[in-house]
Amino acid sequence: MAKEPEAPTGKLFVERLIHTSREKVFEAWINAKSASQWMRPKGVTAVDAEMDARVGGKLRILTGGADGDCEITGEYRMIEPPSKLAFTWTSRDTDLEPTLVSVELSEDEMEPGCQLTLTHAGFASPEAVHRHGAAWSVMLDKLALFEKTKRKRRRKMARVAKSR
Repeated sequence: MAKEPEAPTGKLFVERLIHTSREKVFEAWINAKSASQWMRPKGVTAVDAEMDARVGGKLRILTGGADGDCEITGEYRMIEPPSKLAFTWTSRDTDLEPTLVSVELSEDEMEPGCQLTLTHAGFASPEAVHRHGAAWSVMLDKLALFEKTKRKRRRKMARVAKSR
């Protein structure tokens, strides 16, 4: 009797404390313009994102950089604002096989802001887990910086408006 091929089981976890509300961080994940600003791993200089953020909706991210162009496609599986989001992620770096990204946002009782936990599962090799883990780490750092910069801009605009 032939043995069925096993599903890939490689999985990674990345966590970040982001000093802004869950609602704003959630919006940064589902807004194509925002995602184009922070979803840039090392070496990526250009990102064009299209997102139909609804269950069953598609996402498409085109990146350009030192290693050439890459297309990432996926489908939203779960959207529960402002706390949970899940979507498939398929690219040349997943051997064109779908993987699953899950994002959970929880309020942090000790610090202002929210705790982000990202799980990316379904990798066929430890190398793919390592590459994606490094990329997500850089991107989540950029997301935290992106949100911090937006917060500073909002405060500055409020001070200018108040002084008028």
